[in-house]
Amino acid sequence: MVESLKFQKPENREVHTKRKPFLKFAEEDRRRTILAPFFSEDYSPYLAAIFKNAGYEFQILPEPDRKSVDLGLQYASNDICYPGTIVIGDIIKALKTRSYDKTKIAVGITQTGGQCRASNYLSLIRKAMINAGFDDIPIISVTASGGLVDQPGFRINWLSKMRILLVTTLFADCLAKMYYAVAVREKIQGLSLKLRHRYMEKIQGRILANDYAGIYQLLEKAVADFNGIPVHTKPYPRMGIVGEIYAKYSAFANQDLAHWLMRQGIEPAIPPIIDYFIQDLVNYKENIKAGIRKRKWTDLLGMALDWGVSSCLAKINAVFSKFRYGLPFDPIKEIAEKASRILTMTHQFGEGWLIPGEIAAFAEQGIHHVISVQPFGCIANHIVSKGVEKRIKTLYPEMNLYFLDFDAGMSEANIRNRLHFMVEHLK
Repeated sequence: MVESLKFQKPENREVHTKRKPFLKFAEEDRRRTILAPFFSEDYSPYLAAIFKNAGYEFQILPEPDRKSVDLGLQYASNDICYPGTIVIGDIIKALKTRSYDKTKIAVGITQTGGQCRASNYLSLIRKAMINAGFDDIPIISVTASGGLVDQPGFRINWLSKMRILLVTTLFADCLAKMYYAVAVREKIQGLSLKLRHRYMEKIQGRILANDYAGIYQLLEKAVADFNGIPVHTKPYPRMGIVGEIYAKYSAFANQDLAHWLMRQGIEPAIPPIIDYFIQDLVNYKENIKAGIRKRKWTDLLGMALDWGVSSCLAKINAVFSKFRYGLPFDPIKEIAEKASRILTMTHQFGEGWLIPGEIAAFAEQGIHHVISVQPFGCIANHIVSKGVEKRIKTLYPEMNLYFLDFDAGMSEANIRNRLHFMVEHLK
């Protein structure tokens, strides 16, 4: 009886083969073209030249669409944030629909390394690629802080590239500001868009050549050209857009919010992306002050970078001040000072103190209607954006804040209905 109750192994059991390990990006892989998801129409066009300057072939994938979302949901958990769904879907879609030579490509993704679901993108993309049958393609972390994955073939001296990164990013911010200010007012539809594309092309050679003086000269010409576009002179109200970085700058992720506002006769005011990348010049000092970290000898590097940023910003402001609708870039220290009146500066997760700082800057520019956009469930931004509303309205009584959450199931009708109420209130 006991013998008959013993577990009997099935004769025709399924045989599981061991999955081969995911490829690392080795030294000999430097020749591969690195594929990266599309981020923003205002900033993605510069990335290929930046990485070619650093010695790598970089290819930006096509802009996302609904198929990107569907594939992202299929190959990743729907618990991840909406940007994660999109970029995972973008990568799988490209690998499935395009005829790539697998021996000549790799996949690259940025990593924040902070308290954010974006810090898991690398492992989530790796898992999705393995499940989709692309475990023979290396994936790398495009980050200034190494050690996240084994990628000996991807090494960039970011310090040596800091100046070209800074100047290019400021140029991109200026071009975006000019485009949104003029496009909503232009008499000849599409003229601003053509001009923006022209200058995005013109800067490519200057990036490759580290031609800083040439970039400043190009910005001067761009300012003159945008000033020369015929515009309607009636007043156009302005509405600010803040929030999570992907939802704020990606037209697909926010359902083309900026252009929708322009079609309603409203100028979208979007903070420069440079502030997101230089906020750590404030963070490390605040953390020392709060006793969260000790001083390091590398803080001397932060002081040098701070000086370099201030120098570039002064040059950019001198040129950009000639734009007819131009407002100077606020130094990051001034944005931080505004934010410090609203919350403690150790709130550095997500966009952290940058969101209330940007809202306060808008208020002082006379922009009293601001939309905060974030992926649904983006805890850091939900807590910060909605948590500071009462304090902001105490300091700036005329401020009206609106919150829009985006996810894979958010209907366009829902968003548009809410936006219509906001526009009517503004008008």
